Amino acid sequence: MFINNIKIFRSFRIILFILLALIVMDLFLSRVSGTLGSIFSDHVLAYCCLFLLLILALIRVHYFSYEDEYEIIHIKSASLFLGFFQTKSDRNSEFPKKNVRSVELSSTSIQKTLNIQLETQTGEVRNKSFNVSFVHSTKLEKIIERMEEVLQRNLNT
Repeated sequence: MFINNIKIFRSFRIILFILLALIVMDLFLSRVSGTLGSIFSDHVLAYCCLFLLLILALIRVHYFSYEDEYEIIHIKSASLFLGFFQTKSDRNSEFPKKNVRSVELSSTSIQKTLNIQLETQTGEVRNKSFNVSFVHSTKLEKIIERMEEVLQRNLNT
């Protein structure tokens, strides 16, 4: 099963690049002499775009991808703003299904988080958290159902 929110993430990424382009355009057009330069001299467009960028940063848009094949679960998660600076190991998580000990979906007024507890080979329990705020609720229910099936199978063996 493969689930992701790439359409929403790409839409926000396009909005991000448009806002950045508008800021650069405003700064260049304010340098033009004449009436065109005087229109953009107050940088109202740049301030509005910066405000919208701040809102985008506060809502914390994340890309999320879930795939479970055979005995391995692959999860990719990247931030809209910080995704460029994350290493590949920070964005990608792979773990065997047999290591899953618990799954919980926690939500606040702003954010939904998928928390997975994994048991390592040494017996330690580690927590993995993924921002799933921009994953459609029906897709999220499918992920939880699959993870619950994995948990039941782990308890039976």
